[in-house]
Order: sequence, then structure tokens, then C-alpha cells
Amino acid sequence: MGLGIFRKAQASVLAVEERQTLEKLTREEKTASRTFAQLRDKQEELERKRASLREDGDSYEGKKTDVRMLASSHQRRTLIFWST
Repeated sequence: MGLGIFRKAQASVLAVEERQTLEKLTREEKTASRTFAQLRDKQEELERKRASLREDGDSYEGKKTDVRMLASSHQRRTLIFWST
């Protein structure tokens, strides 16, 4: 009779441990899910910034080319003016 009670107590302790472990894993999963969502949002934000910076860089390069062409044209006109 005493052995049966011991086994029931052991089974009860095991059931409690399993429930606690499951609860802990569930909390960890929720935390990981929130962290993942935050990181995904941050990555999307950084990708938008990268695209914007690329557009700005392309625009800058275009403007730089325009300025060089204007400067070159102006320099040629200035040389022509001074050489005449």
C-alpha cells in the first residue's frame, strides 16, 4: 500500500514539473516572438532607409555630374574669352 502512494506522489511531482516546464517554454516562446517581430520591424525600417540613401546617392551623383559639366563648359568659355 505504501509503495502505491509513493508512486502517485512521484507521478504528481512529475506532472507539476512538466506543467511548469511547459509554462516556462510558453513564456519564452512569447518573448522570442515579440523580439522577432521587433527585429523584423527594425530590419524593414533599415531597408527603407537604405533605399532612400541609395536614391539620395544617385541624385547626388547626377547633380555632381551636372555641376562638372557646367563647370567644364564655363571653364571653356572663360578660356575662349581670355584667349581672344
